[in-house]
Amino acid sequence: MSDAAATHDPSPAPETFIDVIASAPAAKDGEFPAAERVLTADGATIVVFTFAKGQRLDDHHAPHPITVQVVEGCLKFTVEDRDYHLKPGRVLHVPEGTMHSVEADHKDAVFLLMLSTAPSA
Repeated sequence: MSDAAATHDPSPAPETFIDVIASAPAAKDGEFPAAERVLTADGATIVVFTFAKGQRLDDHHAPHPITVQVVEGCLKFTVEDRDYHLKPGRVLHVPEGTMHSVEADHKDAVFLLMLSTAPSA
């Protein structure tokens, strides 16, 4: 991860800035997308995926709630039996343990996953 892609300076402020497009891994050949964890911080993990057309993540579930959005291109995101077509400007929240899958069915896409690991209040 380059300094241009993500910076974290604990002093004087604890925030982190991430350029998602610059942080995105190069697309790779094969059935599955490329992935790069770009942040692990207090209560949060951010992973950037780069999908080539036709690549997918088969049914799986996350151990924590996730919030997902596409920053470039479009993806079909299936939650249980419901399909969502994600493109820039759309955000989807998926509760902990919910079965879901992701597919780049029309074109290449860059996808951002935010995983909340903070304990429930």
